[in-house]
Amino acid sequence: MKNLFFYFFILFIVTSCNYGVDFEIQNSTNSLLDSIILTNGFNNAKVFDLKPQKTKEIFLDFKVNNPNQDGLYGIQVFSNKVLRGQYFGYYSNGIPSSENYIIEIKKDTILVESENYNN
Repeated sequence: MKNLFFYFFILFIVTSCNYGVDFEIQNSTNSLLDSIILTNGFNNAKVFDLKPQKTKEIFLDFKVNNPNQDGLYGIQVFSNKVLRGQYFGYYSNGIPSSENYIIEIKKDTILVESENYNN
């Protein structure tokens, strides 16, 4: 009976852990950002209607549909009928190299800063 409880406890811990990357998105423009899409190639995270000078935190999951391969992140920003985008960062064998990113969206550029696991 103790072994059965132990196995359920371990299963609970493993399945309840968040496995992915946190993003802080800062709208440093004077315009509403209609939508923002972050992707790792196999999952997406979306933000809608980010107001000027506001920040939103989102989580991009690496647990679901992970193909265990190398890749990078992409961001698309839709605002005033204009689409901007860029690729950044990387992951290896489906494992993120950074635990979180701070993304600052300015009028004419997108700045990305990472915080690595190895700090």
